This record gives sequence, structure tokens and C-alpha cells, in this order.
Amino acid sequence: PPTPKVVRYLGRKTFEGTVASAQLTDLLDELGSVVRQAPNARLRLRLEIEGECAAGFPEHLVRALRENSKVLQVEAELDEA
Repeated sequence: PPTPKVVRYLGRKTFEGTVASAQLTDLLDELGSVVRQAPNARLRLRLEIEGECAAGFPEHLVRALRENSKVLQVEAELDEA
């Protein structure tokens, strides 16, 4: 019988703190480049950013989050307590 072929790769990783940018670059370099080597392969990257502030984000930061999300075309949710 034919050997099953891997047709999809899905990897997940949670980033914490200020090293996220460098780790994300490493993931794209080490995993994304491998996926792109396959003929006719498609690479899609999904990124989720979650920030929490128990005391509530100051209004100027809420405004920056809204504006930056709009400019960068990021689907954003702002939850109120």
C-alpha cells in the first residue's frame, strides 16, 4: 500500500515578553522557509496579540491600539470590565 503523505503542517507557539520579535523571526526562517521549498506549497501566518491590564489601559493607549489596529488592518477586540 502507498505510504500516506503529509499534506499540512500546523505549528503553534506562545510567545512571552520582549523576545517575541526575535523568536517570530526564527520561526519564519526555520519553518516558513522549509514549507516554501515544497513545489506549489502555500504558507499562511496567523498572529494573535493578547494584552491584559487589570487596572485598565490608559485612554491614550486605548486610542493608540484602535488607531494602529485600523492602520495595520488588524481585527481587534477591546474588552471592558
